[in-house]
Amino acid sequence: MRGYSRTFSIFLALLLIASPLAGGCTPRVGGGDYAVSGAQGTYDVEYGTVVSFRQVRINNESSGKELIGAGAGGVLGGVLGSTIGGGSGRTIATVVGALGGAALGAVGANNIGNQNGVEVVVRLDSGRTLAVVQGADMVFTPGQQVMVLRGNGTTRVAPR
Repeated sequence: MRGYSRTFSIFLALLLIASPLAGGCTPRVGGGDYAVSGAQGTYDVEYGTVVSFRQVRINNESSGKELIGAGAGGVLGGVLGSTIGGGSGRTIATVVGALGGAALGAVGANNIGNQNGVEVVVRLDSGRTLAVVQGADMVFTPGQQVMVLRGNGTTRVAPR
């Protein structure tokens, strides 16, 4: 039983350490965030007024990250499980560790990239109305004067 406690503690510590690090991989999509490729790009600017805004959730699109997370979690869980007990107990612990690690890895990988966002509806000075969804790194209020920047395949809203 002592080996189980030590291994479980190591597994839990690795999960706690990996969770914040995984959040660092989150791609940001806020109004003030630019990809490296867009840093020296040209953007068309239009001015307008915020009509409304609402909070939204920007969800990670599945791109195979779940499989990578499941694979890595399964390997780690299997290795840690193999250190528990002996004989058929070790085999069971290895299988359970691999399955549990795979499940946790898939869930963790799927959550990378999820973030809070805002949908901003803007009436442009030209009379057109558009809605832009971006990360919630800026606060908007109805009637606020804003600029809409378009370029490099992105559109963003920023205070004027």
